[in-house]
Amino acid sequence: MKLKTQGLIVIFFPVAFQLLLVATLSCLIVQAQADAERSIHSEKVINECNLIVARVFDGVGAFIMSHTGKDEQILGPTVSDAKEEFDKQVQQLQILIKTDPEQAENAKTLSKQASDVSDLSYHRHPWGQASTSVTSMRLLKALSAIINTEGKKIEGEAQAKTQQRNNMKIFLLCFAVFGIVISAIVALICALRLKKLVAHITENTSRFSRREPLLQVMEGSDEVARVDQVIHAMDHSVEDVLSKGRALIDNAADLVCSIDRDGYFQSANRFSRRLLGVDPDKLLNTSVIDLVIAEDCVTADEQINKSFNSILGNHFDVRLKTSDDRIVETSWSTFFSQQDNSLFCVIGDVTERKNIERLKQDFIGMISHDLRTPLMSIASSIALVQSGALGGCSEAVLKDLVGAEKTVDRLIAMINDLLDFEKMEAGKMQFNIAPVDMNDVVADAFREVKAVAEAKQIRLETENTSISVMGDREKLMQMLINLLANAIRYSPEGAPVTVQCTAKYDAVEVAVKDEGPGVPEGFHESVFAPFENAPGSKETNEGGTGLGLAICKLIIEGHNGEIGVRNRQGRGSEFWFTLTPAR
Repeated sequence: MKLKTQGLIVIFFPVAFQLLLVATLSCLIVQAQADAERSIHSEKVINECNLIVARVFDGVGAFIMSHTGKDEQILGPTVSDAKEEFDKQVQQLQILIKTDPEQAENAKTLSKQASDVSDLSYHRHPWGQASTSVTSMRLLKALSAIINTEGKKIEGEAQAKTQQRNNMKIFLLCFAVFGIVISAIVALICALRLKKLVAHITENTSRFSRREPLLQVMEGSDEVARVDQVIHAMDHSVEDVLSKGRALIDNAADLVCSIDRDGYFQSANRFSRRLLGVDPDKLLNTSVIDLVIAEDCVTADEQINKSFNSILGNHFDVRLKTSDDRIVETSWSTFFSQQDNSLFCVIGDVTERKNIERLKQDFIGMISHDLRTPLMSIASSIALVQSGALGGCSEAVLKDLVGAEKTVDRLIAMINDLLDFEKMEAGKMQFNIAPVDMNDVVADAFREVKAVAEAKQIRLETENTSISVMGDREKLMQMLINLLANAIRYSPEGAPVTVQCTAKYDAVEVAVKDEGPGVPEGFHESVFAPFENAPGSKETNEGGTGLGLAICKLIIEGHNGEIGVRNRQGRGSEFWFTLTPAR
């Protein structure tokens, strides 16, 4: 049953009893009015009878006085006046009792006796007085009968009213008690039912919050049942999500666990077997420090304590011991939950990544020390031979030395690019940000690439470079040289290469334009990836290291700017980057 229906029922019974009481009282009032009208009617009949008696005595008196000859000496009605008033009163009385079945016989008697009295001869004759008295007595008896009948009616109605009042008191008392009891019973039933429903929902809500099995779902379509059904639906949905979450955590390729404030594991997924060789159940109530190697215990303790005091989470690396005494490099991502008062951790195995980083560092070190140093020595030796400091050489030898010099220079440039890229990618490159005049940067970059441009008869042009920006002058010039070198490499002989600066809102855009083959649309993003060459590089005789544009991207990111490429209308490409204007 809906709450609305229950409320209407609770309201309906008192209102129904009130309406019934009003209807009953209305009927009683109508009945009382009818009784009052009957009483008034009886009183009118009795009053008319009394008036008729008075008129009879007035007529008799007038008749007697008229026969004694002394009527002129007495102040009173005449026989004719008394007769007229008598007839009038009799007529009114007949009107009052003619429809009353109890007065039917009396009405006939009244009519006859009144007619006799009215028709009496008021002339003098020997028996006149005696005849008048007899007729009047008969009329009085008829009137007495009428009065007695109405008196009995009045007496009976008085007794009926008394009994009716007593019955009404009992009826109203019983009616009130019955109405109160029924309304109370209905309200109690609805309240108990509602209490039971609310208790059911409260219990289900409490179980839902504790993730315990819910009570049986309520049947029906009322509001409370629908709320309970929604709670069950929510429970199924949440349980489904939690099941998927647990499955995801259990099958994750990382160790997902929680740690209490004392540093003990509270929960762990199945990846602990692969990472540490320990089952999740055995890992519970084990201290984290027991799994950390001795050298990293202090770091682990400091970072875990820091994680408990951080609302943004923490990230750190420590080395752990496995059950077979292996050392595993791990990366920890932590988040503290105030609700659970626990530290949730995702621990990844980064042993391979660390090994690769060490190999890369070893490789970079080897390139830096074991490769670049000999190449620098070779370059110096070639320069000495070419200068003639070591004696004269034939033309053929000098020609071979020029080719060797170019090869050595290309190898040194490749090594320098690789070292710069590694340093920038590791975030170890320092940027000295200061106001820079782009005129000076463009001029210096033009000088650096002038020889290469003249070899291909490339014209170097500038447009509106008299703008100051915030940046590292040396890094900006290195980036611009790389972009100019690319533009010259891919431009046809005799074509122009233009550098343009444009002020746009709160940034300055610097663009290097060429008339080369352009960059395909699907290659605009990947062209800035390491060791990627533009497809057009196969059309040239020289190939780059594949690190120039990647270095440019790292430099511009260090300036909090953006870099990109767009094709020009017709032929050519336009490499652009943005910088912050100097204030």
